[in-house]
Amino acid sequence: MPGALTGRRGAGQVPAEEWHCNHGIRLVAEQATGRILYARLGPRQTPRAPGAAKDAVVPLDVPRAAHTAATQRFAVDRARHGSALLRA
Repeated sequence: MPGALTGRRGAGQVPAEEWHCNHGIRLVAEQATGRILYARLGPRQTPRAPGAAKDAVVPLDVPRAAHTAATQRFAVDRARHGSALLRA
């Protein structure tokens, strides 16, 4: 990636490590099927020059991304269907 994005200005293209973390993950799963009924996470992605101790730039930092109410209703419906199939 461009050296300027990893803290090495004037270096042209440099190899970079890609660091990922989350501010917090919350998953609610239906027990029988394992279907995720609700998910919330806060992804953060940063490139670093190899050996660098800190992030030079943060292109992705979402404090909270979560299922919408419609997504939750769909997941619950699919879990009910899956549970019924398992019982059959």
